[in-house]
Amino acid sequence: SAKCPLYHLTSLCRSLYRDILFLCLVALGKDNIDIDAFDREYKMAYDHLSPNLVKLTHNCDRPPSTGVMECRKTFGEPYL
Repeated sequence: SAKCPLYHLTSLCRSLYRDILFLCLVALGKDNIDIDAFDREYKMAYDHLSPNLVKLTHNCDRPPSTGVMECRKTFGEPYL
């Protein structure tokens, strides 16, 4: 598992996926974002990264897993 390069300075490593989703929700408004479509586009972009770029990412940067998607169906989409 990839570790945050600044792990010794902070115990929190930021998720690129969550940061981008948060910015989209804030900038465009939650009513204007289809989170399922966002996830599909994010996964497609992530899957097109070269192996060298994937090595620079962290586990938390991966697209949401099937389990996460099932949780959303059960409990609803995230909100701010």
